[in-house]
Amino acid sequence: LVFSGVSAWAPTYMIRNFGYSPAQVGQELGIAVLIWGTLGALAGGALADKWARLANAAFRVGLIGLLMETVCAVAFGLADSAAACVALFSVICFFGAFAYPAGASGIQRVTPAPLRARVSAIYLMVVTIIGAAFGPTSIALLTDKVFMDPSALGSSIALAIGIIGPIGCLMFLAGLKPFAAAVEAQPHYVKPA
Repeated sequence: LVFSGVSAWAPTYMIRNFGYSPAQVGQELGIAVLIWGTLGALAGGALADKWARLANAAFRVGLIGLLMETVCAVAFGLADSAAACVALFSVICFFGAFAYPAGASGIQRVTPAPLRARVSAIYLMVVTIIGAAFGPTSIALLTDKVFMDPSALGSSIALAIGIIGPIGCLMFLAGLKPFAAAVEAQPHYVKPA
């Protein structure tokens, strides 16, 4: 939700608040997604691998990613310069991609082998649909119905993410122990020494 919301509205925010042209914003934010998103996915996967001995490694990586992404997304909505927005968006891209490898591997750890492909497909479908539907829409609704001002897009981003992000972090925290128990209950799980 956080990444989908910010990435959907970041170009419009940059155009409205800092006078960027569509080509300028596309180039700057596109480079951020390409470079920092890729590095984030690699770093998140590497950390999940390093923590593989922990039954809840996937949830820990997800929590770190969401927490950092939330802080930077709120700051993005409140930033007063284009340079700060591009830098914050780069960090958002990094941590937005950070949790994806861990999420995919976490699904594999708790799903019986014959069902892994189907469960992974359902996971990706649900994450994509929920993120694409509710992240951008929540920001749009705040801009149109609460602030009633198109120039308040940054405030809408900060408020929406300031609500959605902490709820997601609490959900990750609540899931740490149950996820670890689910991993440890798998017949192929070997407890580390």
